[in-house]
Amino acid sequence: MDPYGSVAFNLGKASEFVDHPGAGHYYGADYDAGVVNHHHSGGRHEYLIAGCAIKCDVVFSLPKWKTHKKAGVTASLKNLVGVNADKNWLPHHTEGAPVSGGDEAPSPGLKHRTERKVAGAIRGLSHRVPVVGPLVHQLARSVGKPIFGDTESTIRSGNWFGNDTIWRMCLDLNKIVFYGNADGSLRDPQQKTRKRHFVLVDGIIAGQGRGPLNPDPVAAGVLLFGVHPPSVDAACAYLMGFDPDKIPILSRAFQCRSFALSAHGWRDIVMLSNERAWNRPLVDIPSNDTFHFEPHFGWKGHIEQDSAPRLSGEQPVEAAQQP
Repeated sequence: MDPYGSVAFNLGKASEFVDHPGAGHYYGADYDAGVVNHHHSGGRHEYLIAGCAIKCDVVFSLPKWKTHKKAGVTASLKNLVGVNADKNWLPHHTEGAPVSGGDEAPSPGLKHRTERKVAGAIRGLSHRVPVVGPLVHQLARSVGKPIFGDTESTIRSGNWFGNDTIWRMCLDLNKIVFYGNADGSLRDPQQKTRKRHFVLVDGIIAGQGRGPLNPDPVAAGVLLFGVHPPSVDAACAYLMGFDPDKIPILSRAFQCRSFALSAHGWRDIVMLSNERAWNRPLVDIPSNDTFHFEPHFGWKGHIEQDSAPRLSGEQPVEAAQQP
């Protein structure tokens, strides 16, 4: 428990969810989706944040360098999910397929529609009789796996490149940490009083493939440091062999609708590194001098740089990155 308590924020029109068609269909971290939809409806976009993250003067973020099934990659921007005080206030995906305004899975095929109906019935039962919830969900997973497919090989729950929800939630959290006050208000972005945020990304052993929970290890031998989270994350993605423009949490971080997280674009990033090939503007680093991580299977073929080959030999290096 946070000794500084928690602080509730309502971003309202400052949220990246403004004009998103998913209202009423968001799914959070629990079978009771009513909670997350209550906090993101009627113009409300509410988050409950750990008090220490708001009342401190400086934030230090120590993310692991790896792929992510919902966000594409995870580094400092996604890492701020850890400052929330109630994860069920956080929209992780929007139920339904894209043709109906959702991003749960690419196609509304028969199997997907049947799975959604079964899952909805199970969630309803768990909500009405909470004491049986965990048991019912465990039983449903074991029975449903051979029918609907294993999550480790089947796209569901927003685990693909079409997730249009999670990047919005992550950037909202970053806005709150950067601009939030202890009374739940936001600082004037024109006053340039944004909270300082230092990032050290641990890529000594990085992760590719089925991240974030079951990645394959990559002995990259890399440390990346910076004081500008969007730039650090864009550098991470680029050095993984990915295109930041194809990953919404990165591309959108440089073009927020309000309470900007960056005053420059990712192509303006300049690297400072003891690895000679990396000691230059990020966009000038050739593909042959980057890694080529395997994306999560739901993102494969959609975020790689055009000329990116498979992961080859790794050279232990350290990199220092600045905005």
